[in-house]
Amino acid sequence: MTKEPYYEITKTINNLPINMIIHKKSPIQIIEAHWHRALELSIVFEGEVEFHNENRIKICKNNEVNLSNCEEIHYSIPRYKEFENVNVGYTLQINYNFLNSMIPDINEIYFDISDKRINQKISQYMINIYELYESNNEIKYIKIYVLVLEILGILYEKCKNKKTFISTKKTKEIIKYIHLHYQEDILLYEVAQYFGFSREYFSRFFKQEIGISFKSYLTYFRLNKSLNLLKNKELTILEISSEVGFSSEIQFINSFKKYYHMTPGEYRKSQF
Repeated sequence: MTKEPYYEITKTINNLPINMIIHKKSPIQIIEAHWHRALELSIVFEGEVEFHNENRIKICKNNEVNLSNCEEIHYSIPRYKEFENVNVGYTLQINYNFLNSMIPDINEIYFDISDKRINQKISQYMINIYELYESNNEIKYIKIYVLVLEILGILYEKCKNKKTFISTKKTKEIIKYIHLHYQEDILLYEVAQYFGFSREYFSRFFKQEIGISFKSYLTYFRLNKSLNLLKNKELTILEISSEVGFSSEIQFINSFKKYYHMTPGEYRKSQF
């Protein structure tokens, strides 16, 4: 069984209330909708990444920044054609408890950074944070902390809006259900029935809330779960396809090729 799609951001760097995740260039697209109370900012240095936040889709490139608000359902689809050991961006997560201590009304607001000038300003701060993080500067974490506070100041003063939309509890229950049952033979009409929807309404509702169809999301999620299993040489492709919920080895291979432009065997070879 997989972890729930909700989790708290507790990992920090050097005892600061933030976490940084560096992204490498890879054609493998990790699709796993989730949410947390932390605020999340992602910058793309090279290539393109498609970000899904609630029912909004944004493509970022050329140092553009995407923001995921507290408790928003979100995920991203990188668009790269090859593996390369280069950093193509990073994600900055700001701890919720810290946010709540600095911004008492954090639960009633959301931040919108769609204004190009604001996005560029935040982008420059994030580039500076990255350069400090990679440097040998003796007081780099003090400087990073100051820059994070600068970003929060901009968000609160320039980008604050009253929260009007947040994913419904039902949407989050549906995502959780998929994450818990992806290994089973689950079908759209059965999930719709389980949650009290007609097949047609559920199909429209899911795409409106998540940004892609139920079938595509389920396939993406199953493929995502296959990636670690493919690193285990003891498991056959057939065993892996069955483990992650595909009805046959052929269906698994064809889906893998469609979404990742390589076979599971080719991906396996690239990892050793």
